[in-house]
Amino acid sequence: GPFISIDASRGRKRPAQGIGRAEKEQAAQLAAQSLDGKTPLIPGSAVAGVLRARAAWIMALEELRGGDEPKADDRDVTYAADLKMTPVQRLFGVSGFRGLLRLSVREVSAKAAWDVTSVKLDRFSGAPIDGGLFATNTFIGTRFTLTLTLASRSGIGEATAEDRALFDLLVASVKEDGLMLGHGTGKGFGWFKATSSAQSGAEGGK
Repeated sequence: GPFISIDASRGRKRPAQGIGRAEKEQAAQLAAQSLDGKTPLIPGSAVAGVLRARAAWIMALEELRGGDEPKADDRDVTYAADLKMTPVQRLFGVSGFRGLLRLSVREVSAKAAWDVTSVKLDRFSGAPIDGGLFATNTFIGTRFTLTLTLASRSGIGEATAEDRALFDLLVASVKEDGLMLGHGTGKGFGWFKATSSAQSGAEGGK
């Protein structure tokens, strides 16, 4: 399906006055991030954010199954020597502490660019607005290689058994359920299924 990670630097230009309706519909108002106009840009930070939310959800489920109250993922705390971090915080980090999870997004490709025409909906009634069409510049057939590695550092940064258990659950979840990335995932934009391959010291997937 179509994938879009919005290019926030592109201004939404209104179509010129006097052009026909068909031309207005073809004028893309939302543009996908791209380095060359042919290949979508998938920032590692965007993938990390999705993975962190998935890890926090997995951790909450595990705590519920163990009879404990789920803890919220507080990423706004500042690291201190006496701070007791959760496995999610240790994997993805907090202010002053770099997380143990390393990820790499490579080999991004797409079959083609595609301008999707949609209709505007009234925010109160949910009904379509007459003549309210707009175009979104997306990519179809998007693929990328995601490599996940659990770092091992001496001292405070060394991964614990609990950290490794959450990492394994996260990788298994991505393999089974894939990832939802990009703008408009609720409309089906950016649903990625995963095919995986194990590597020495790391887990990789497409």
